[in-house]
Amino acid sequence: MTREAFFEALLSQTVENTRVGLSLRQLPEAVLRHHPREGAWNALDCLEHLHASYAVYFPQFDTKLATPKYPAEAHFKHGTFRRSFIEGLRPKGGKRSLKMPTSKRLTPHTSGATVDAVFEKFEADRLHLGEAIDMAREASLNRIKLISAVGPLFRLRLGDTFLFLAAHDERHLLQAQEAIQAYGSDSKN
Repeated sequence: MTREAFFEALLSQTVENTRVGLSLRQLPEAVLRHHPREGAWNALDCLEHLHASYAVYFPQFDTKLATPKYPAEAHFKHGTFRRSFIEGLRPKGGKRSLKMPTSKRLTPHTSGATVDAVFEKFEADRLHLGEAIDMAREASLNRIKLISAVGPLFRLRLGDTFLFLAAHDERHLLQAQEAIQAYGSDSKN
């Protein structure tokens, strides 16, 4: 895939994910805090989980992209395993596939958080992500590697990291929308 195509697709997905996330802000707090079932995340939990995930990657972006060791190349090449992993995260037909466990450090804790605080973090993360994407335009998408949230044994290429984050956002924003939809159906029962 060419760099231009990569960044065009990434920016399109990032803008859409941002639009979806920010559109939730207009909803009443009771809707945003509604847990669709015991142990399930509410919409705010989903946004807080995204924030916790970005907290793993932003310091690495800041360090590795400030003065990239490797120059930009003309094409981005997916690894086969990484492509399968990222595509497995992405919702298909409006449904989340692959149930995945969440590590304790990425488990959201929003019970004491205000709605405004959660959305302020979401917006700040979006700005930081945009800055990282801009900085990545001058860096190698293939040779720069980042440690994944899974741990140091699983590293992702810079390009795969951005695609992972876009798919991860899409997945948990869909989960937030599902929790919101459950509020409407639960209140009818």
